[in-house]
Amino acid sequence: MTQITFPNNRPIDAYTDGSHNPNTGESDWGVVFVVDGIDVGRAGGKLFGNIDPFRAELHALIGAVRLTPPRSIVTFYTDSLFVVTVYGKRYYDQAPELWNEFLNAVGDKVIRLEWIKGHAENEHNLEADLIARKVAGR
Repeated sequence: MTQITFPNNRPIDAYTDGSHNPNTGESDWGVVFVVDGIDVGRAGGKLFGNIDPFRAELHALIGAVRLTPPRSIVTFYTDSLFVVTVYGKRYYDQAPELWNEFLNAVGDKVIRLEWIKGHAENEHNLEADLIARKVAGR
């Protein structure tokens, strides 16, 4: 797994995105980490199996939260309004195994999920999308 060095005791912004290509069935994820307005690292991963766009977004959150240090304060920005809504309402019957994996990975971290408009003018969201697409060679 990618190793990223985070400044001590600083809140982290994580811009995540999942990507799913219905033509090929390939799915992947990407994340850009920002601390105090500075890009401190990025990562991505290829997904295998029958992964729909919702699950690809969840995998992006899981990958990102696993890369953050214990006891960190992290705001996750995702362009999946569905993911943010499900998390906010604690309605985890959609992909419960992935939600459990995410919540277990959170551990002692303080987290918040925020929706951000996808494919808009946010450079970090656009970069997370590019990372997700590049992982599969697209």
